Amino acid sequence: NTEFGNLNHLKTEKLRVVQNQTSAIAGTTYRAISGLAAYLFASLLIFIILLRRLVLQPLRCILDATNRVRQGDFSARAVERRGDELGELAHAFNFMAASLAESYAGLEHKVIERTRQLETLQQQLIQSEKMSAVGHMLSGVAHELNNPLTVIMGKTELAMRRLRLAGIDNRELQLMEELHDQGDRCRKIVASLLQFARQ
Repeated sequence: NTEFGNLNHLKTEKLRVVQNQTSAIAGTTYRAISGLAAYLFASLLIFIILLRRLVLQPLRCILDATNRVRQGDFSARAVERRGDELGELAHAFNFMAASLAESYAGLEHKVIERTRQLETLQQQLIQSEKMSAVGHMLSGVAHELNNPLTVIMGKTELAMRRLRLAGIDNRELQLMEELHDQGDRCRKIVASLLQFARQ
């Protein structure tokens, strides 16, 4: 029985040694896994911080500048900090925004110039319509004056002929000649008005 007890004791000691070794290995493994998890967490945290600072913030800056340009603020520019792809993207955006600002300024200048030309043309058209209306009125007035003038000229010519045939050379003939001259003068004025109205 002593042998059996020694054997049992020996087996128990071996089991205890194995158990201690297993506990030591498990503890080491647990510490290694905990350290690795802490290292991975720290690495992930550093990666997220760097991602935000180096990628997301420059992209947010470019996006904000894009929104400002979309709303009509052509002075918006993205910050060009680095020479990498994001820096090139910011540089390309700034070039595009400057080109848009220049194009917008040129377009605005052209619109102002065209508006001024349209206003000038509109004034000319109004003036032309006024002149056309004046021409129509003058034409009507001239035709209306022509009829009585023709009658006056005809009557004075007949009266002057009768007085000359009768051999009368007095104040009455002089009056008729004066009336005829003034009628002729009026006829020339009416002819000038008609010529102006036709133009």
